[in-house]
Amino acid sequence: SHTDRRQTQTAEQYAADDLETMREARRYGAHLFRLFEPFVGRRVLEVGCGIGTMTQRLTNVADLVVGIE
Repeated sequence: SHTDRRQTQTAEQYAADDLETMREARRYGAHLFRLFEPFVGRRVLEVGCGIGTMTQRLTNVADLVVGIE
């Protein structure tokens, strides 16, 4: 069962939990990546990389990936 903890967490903790949850949504992440993969160049600057869910996929197709939060 899912427990809604949004009202008992700080904004930072909720954001971290959200990132962890989305990391587990592998098919969704793969779908999103397929949408923009044709536009990925050899060098990538990922702004707002969070915990690196997309960064990991980017490193498989780009020569250089720089991620900043």
